[in-house]
Amino acid sequence: MSQRSVCILGAVFLLVAALVGWKVRHEKSELRPKLALRDAPDLRSLSRSNRAEDRHRAKKLKADYDAIFAAVLERNPGLVPKWKSVPDEENGFLHWLLFLEKSRGTDGMASFDFPEDVSEILSDPEKWNAEIIKAYVEKHADLLEELTRIGLLTGQSTYGISPDRWSFMEANIAKQSAEILCADARLAAESGDGDRALLRIKAVIGLSNHQGLVETPTLIAATVAILVKLTALEESMNHVLPALDLKQEDYAQWRQVLSPDPMMKFTDFLRGEGYGGMRGLVIPVVSNNTDFSEKDHIPDPDALYDAITQGYLHAMKRAESTSYLDHWQHHVGERWFTETPENLSDQSVEIYHTLNMGWDVYSKGWARAVALFRRYDAAFAILEGREPPMEVLTGKPFVYDSQTRVLDFPDEEILEGIKADELKLP
Repeated sequence: MSQRSVCILGAVFLLVAALVGWKVRHEKSELRPKLALRDAPDLRSLSRSNRAEDRHRAKKLKADYDAIFAAVLERNPGLVPKWKSVPDEENGFLHWLLFLEKSRGTDGMASFDFPEDVSEILSDPEKWNAEIIKAYVEKHADLLEELTRIGLLTGQSTYGISPDRWSFMEANIAKQSAEILCADARLAAESGDGDRALLRIKAVIGLSNHQGLVETPTLIAATVAILVKLTALEESMNHVLPALDLKQEDYAQWRQVLSPDPMMKFTDFLRGEGYGGMRGLVIPVVSNNTDFSEKDHIPDPDALYDAITQGYLHAMKRAESTSYLDHWQHHVGERWFTETPENLSDQSVEIYHTLNMGWDVYSKGWARAVALFRRYDAAFAILEGREPPMEVLTGKPFVYDSQTRVLDFPDEEILEGIKADELKLP
């Protein structure tokens, strides 16, 4: 994946860090104390411990968190998603989660340890070396097949799966999985194996869907889903499709697989972050700080839970009537949530404001991603001989040079911040 892809939503990953970093400090203010919150116990580590007392503690904490969360949902039923009915054997999200859990090392994080030469190629496809990639994928054929199997599953649901397992999932291994599958797709295309190339790209899109199309896509899951899908589109357009001898009528199949659309609504990951973040992060941290020191304890946890939940519900309602252009023009610093509830303690106000941070930035990042998807949609329309759709933020036509085969955004001042690289059609 090129440096461009890494930068597309780079600011969003910083936002994720801000949202989950409960010890992030606000600018100095005389109105709010600076909380020194204790970290919540690590249920993953406790549940895997060799000590029976640790496992018992994990079970007890989970039961306590579940009871608190059930009460929050009973008071705020609007946060409950409309659950799907997906059998376990068809649930791509569940299989991806099991793959992550199996892949985690002693540090509790999952990632691939690619050889340096492979890693360098994946980070910069312009340094492409088919022999190096071929040697790696042949040696690790089982890994490629497992990733493909998971990616080709058609369903995805978080129903019945504890948010403790998915409220914060690793981003790096998803990125690495997309990169190695795309590399094998390019390798297949260059050797004339269009079927394998299409299969690998289809698997990448599936991995994206498994994180973005669940009922509760968290902010980081939505970000990863977008990044993985953009990776598949970029690599297909830049390297896979040009290597294949395709006729005009062949592109429709590739467009159907790549599906260049946003796949989610902004309300989807507001709900997902509200649901998963409340149970996976807020409740564990807050409940671990309700009997702390006089200064730093949280005296009104239920009021805080409800305020945060209502904040997300307000933001979801607002997002339903927010256009893509409004997302793009959203002023940094403008809050998505409701104003701070008056009934909260100073300690809870600080936490409420921490969770309200960054959504203005993500709003713009979301609009940028939508604009990039629309350009790929227009690219496929041109390849198929159809009339391309209009640019999504301005309603103006894209600029296409049939001589250079470069497709660009309209020359509009409002689009200056898109910062998209050149897109050259095969």
